[in-house]
Amino acid sequence: LDVYKRNGSSFDEVNVATAWSRLSKVRVTGRERAAFFRQEESTLLQLLQHTSRTIPRLDARGISTTCYSMARLRFEPARATMRLLSAEAIQRIGEFNAQDFTNTAWAFAIVGVAARGALVKAVNARAAAIGIAALNRENRTQLHQFFLSVELELRPPAELLAPIGLRDACKQAMADEPTASSKLHLEVSAELTRMGIAHRNELCLPKLGYH
Repeated sequence: LDVYKRNGSSFDEVNVATAWSRLSKVRVTGRERAAFFRQEESTLLQLLQHTSRTIPRLDARGISTTCYSMARLRFEPARATMRLLSAEAIQRIGEFNAQDFTNTAWAFAIVGVAARGALVKAVNARAAAIGIAALNRENRTQLHQFFLSVELELRPPAELLAPIGLRDACKQAMADEPTASSKLHLEVSAELTRMGIAHRNELCLPKLGYH
């Protein structure tokens, strides 16, 4: 962010995507993250506005990097920018390779902007065009999270569901994943414990394809 504060006016679309990528890799805990957001809120909001202006110039990799990084960062005001990115992704979905495509779909699911009919149709069409054979296990688990988000939030009609064979293959990839508590879960659990709030740790439900 210090670089953006000094040189942000000259940032192009590549610089913007790189900035989000680097921000998402900053290692902070839940409380440290909240403090960081409070301290840097003004600059982060400026970066979001700058990002919105550069969206039409981002290539598929830039869209994917920006979406994936915003989802990892979990800065709530970024949700509106993610909606703009999703609209651009719908128009450019055919340009995404398998990794960029599934990273982007996963990001939309994590941020909570996946449940839109046009986006669901675009993701389903691109997944079919790429083909299940071209998707590795990580790609499939990411797509499963997108499909699960859509089913839970949108409760779509049958015509909006991805083909059953694709959904089953993605769910199986998630079920086959080694089980481990996520970093987010550990942070939340530690904070609840600190506050003296009784809770149960997360469950692995492999038959449902959910950890």
